[in-house]
Amino acid sequence: MLRTLTDCPPSTFNPLLAARDICQSVWFSGLLYEPLVLELFNGSLVPWLAKSWEILDNGTRYVFHLDERAKWSDGKPVTAHDVEVTWNLTWTYALPSALIGVPDKVRAVDTRTGE
Repeated sequence: MLRTLTDCPPSTFNPLLAARDICQSVWFSGLLYEPLVLELFNGSLVPWLAKSWEILDNGTRYVFHLDERAKWSDGKPVTAHDVEVTWNLTWTYALPSALIGVPDKVRAVDTRTGE
């Protein structure tokens, strides 16, 4: 159960639709959906859905290795294909973000690896 006090109650929990309202996009999506890595207040990154990652080609290519413990609410594993589809849907609908740039492409290399 999620209980929170807010002056902007969500009209939806779908981040693709909620992103039209910045309050919903940042606040509720951040509470409900897990990132590949988590940035701490000091700027350091810690593994989250990704157990490890590599930064290659002078920082222009990132390879993420998903943690095998990452599961959906129904118990099915989170796959690199899930990450690829979610990321590409997000950019197809041009959701705004000051936190990330636009990658050339995101693709699943295998079930546990994406780049």
